[in-house]
Amino acid sequence: TCSTKNTINSQEKPSSATLQINVYLHTDVSLITTPPPRGRPYYLTGDPLTITCLVEGAPRSSFTFTKDNSVIKSYKNDSSDLNVTTSDHSVVYKYKRSKLDLNDNAEFTCNSTNSFKSGNANTDSEKVVIKVYEPVRVTMSASSSYPSLGSEVIISCTATGSDTPSSVTLSKVISIMDRMNVQLRIV
Repeated sequence: TCSTKNTINSQEKPSSATLQINVYLHTDVSLITTPPPRGRPYYLTGDPLTITCLVEGAPRSSFTFTKDNSVIKSYKNDSSDLNVTTSDHSVVYKYKRSKLDLNDNAEFTCNSTNSFKSGNANTDSEKVVIKVYEPVRVTMSASSSYPSLGSEVIISCTATGSDTPSSVTLSKVISIMDRMNVQLRIV
C-alpha cells in the first residue's frame, strides 16, 4: 500500500492505492528413488522401493503418477488426499513397495501441470525405469549322500533366476567321487 497526504489543504483526505503482486512459478517435477540395497546397481525381488514425486509450482500444481502409462495416482490442486502432502507451492506423493516382485519392472512417470490463468498451462514430467531381477538360485541333489565304493550316484543340478547360468561347475564333487571310485551320472 502506498499513501500520500497533502500538507497544503488539511481538509483533503489522504489518498492511497494498493497494488497486489502475484508471483507465478512454472511447474517443476523431481522423481527421487531409494537406491537398491547394499550398493547394487539393480533391484532384486524382495527389495523395498520408494519413488517420491515432488511437484513444485505456483499456483500449486496438479499431477498424475503412472506405471507403464497406467494411472496410479492423480491429484488436482484443490483436492484433499491423505496420501499426498501439500504446502503452498509443492505437492509430494510417495509410491511405496515393501517387497518388489517381477511385476514391478516398469517405467514410472510423474506429470505435472499448473496454469497462470485459464488456458495458459505449463507442464513438466520426469521418468524413471525400475528393473527388478530374480536372484539366481542353484539347487543340487544326489541320489545318495553316502555312496559306497564302485556305486553310481546321480547328481541333479538346477539353476533358476533372472540371469540363469548356462552351466554349473561340479569340479569339487567330481574330484571327490573319482577318488572314491564312484561313477557319476550328471543330469
